[in-house]
Amino acid sequence: MSGLDVNPGRSHTNFKTGKRETVWETHWQAWPNIDHVVPDPRSLTFRAWLKEFCNRNHIRFDGGYRGPPHYGGEQLRLF
Repeated sequence: MSGLDVNPGRSHTNFKTGKRETVWETHWQAWPNIDHVVPDPRSLTFRAWLKEFCNRNHIRFDGGYRGPPHYGGEQLRLF
């Protein structure tokens, strides 16, 4: 299981090698170590993030693509 949090609206606490740090930017999380977030400073479109998520998780996505139903205000997550 993997998670991608794009442009989070709040900070996340990251426990990395026993040290606590705060992460504000886009980041990845993967099972089983969900307390460890990996920041990703890139600025991509939703479509590009979807492609990256599928590639990282070995998901073949041959379906059509439509943009998210809303832009801004509510956070979209890929799980």
